[in-house]
Amino acid sequence: MIRKFLSQPYPLEQRQSRKVVVALAFGMFVFAFLFFFRPFGLYALQQDELVKITTHFGIICTASLLFNFFVLPQFIPVLTDDLNWNVSKEISNTLWNILTIAAVNTLYSSFYLGSGFSATRLLFYISSTLAISILPVSIHVLIKNMILLKRNLKEAQHISEGMHHKKRLTATPDATLTINSENKNEKFTIPAGDLLYISSADNYIEIFYVENGSIKSKLIRATLKSARDDLRSFTAFYRCHRGWIVNLDQVESITGNAQGYRLILNHTDVTIPVSRNLNVEITNRLSK
Repeated sequence: MIRKFLSQPYPLEQRQSRKVVVALAFGMFVFAFLFFFRPFGLYALQQDELVKITTHFGIICTASLLFNFFVLPQFIPVLTDDLNWNVSKEISNTLWNILTIAAVNTLYSSFYLGSGFSATRLLFYISSTLAISILPVSIHVLIKNMILLKRNLKEAQHISEGMHHKKRLTATPDATLTINSENKNEKFTIPAGDLLYISSADNYIEIFYVENGSIKSKLIRATLKSARDDLRSFTAFYRCHRGWIVNLDQVESITGNAQGYRLILNHTDVTIPVSRNLNVEITNRLSK
């Protein structure tokens, strides 16, 4: 049961402004906790010194989180893989944030406060940081996962019940579409209604389509942006996620998980993710 829970999808925060707010909020929490409760010997400090040191610890917390949010993902791409993010990765990432803050706190204490660096002191700050943060962080992860899962499932069911299965192709039913490749001599042409979805694959896109009742795919060197431009005259094709373009005429229903909505298509078991900032638009496009 625990393993199943840890493998559940979890929303990876992608909004830059939200990351800044989270970093500032945790920094303020650290400052307030240390200032008002004065643990770990802080009660012995004079008021001015207490304000200065607790402020420094709050700034360290915020700066460490900002580094992990904005700098580290540039070197570790898996930290931006929102499609495969789950509860266990969120907990691991949170523990890494805690360890980072603890390590910087140790350096601050060793060199600024003159307490000297040692493995014992590092363990002290790790355990102290864990003691302060593990409970609120764990509760936050659990509650957020349950709320988002319940909400998204309910809203997805509501959208599915109200879906209007009309055709959205602006061209005639037998119209064809062409997706151009960066290789000048290569292009891909199929009947417009047979295209299911397109996904990005590094410097390529993979086109999934129906041919004689079977699902087939074609890999060509192109970007989703260029593919969307090629499909501009067909209103059925919609970029619902930074890595996916979907044929809305092929959407059978919608389901949801803690990460957001997922589109269920005809002909395939693959579910297509929807970016959270597009939830309202996808609802409008699919509803009556």
